[in-house]
Amino acid sequence: MRLTFLGPATVHLATWMRAFQDAGVEVSLITCHRPLDFAPDVPLLELTSRLPRRLNLLRQVPVVRREIAARNPDLVIAYYASSYGLLANLVSDRPYVVVTAGSDVNVTAGRRPYLVPVVRRALGGAAAVVCWSDSMKDAVTR
Repeated sequence: MRLTFLGPATVHLATWMRAFQDAGVEVSLITCHRPLDFAPDVPLLELTSRLPRRLNLLRQVPVVRREIAARNPDLVIAYYASSYGLLANLVSDRPYVVVTAGSDVNVTAGRRPYLVPVVRRALGGAAAVVCWSDSMKDAVTR
């Protein structure tokens, strides 16, 4: 099985990816964040730029689309509905899962209402949504 993750190159995500690797799954990461102390044994494509992150994500759509086609994953896993979830929705012709982090669904409706349609689009096309808490689940359901 092959998984491609879209998300920040964080220790948390590296832990998940290593667990999948230990189970025999082939994993890779595509990120628009600068990796800091990321797992050296995880294949990583860094697509950072000087643009604000959301603009960079949109600019990278053709590159990410080509990378996903080349990697041919069985599943794409996107962290944060409001950024990488939207990217997965725009680029993937494969099933994708969105993992919410809290700020992307709990705060969006209150402090960032302009992101509500973005989150709706990302979650609407997802094969599944992973929520870490009941409050996130309630926010996603709303």
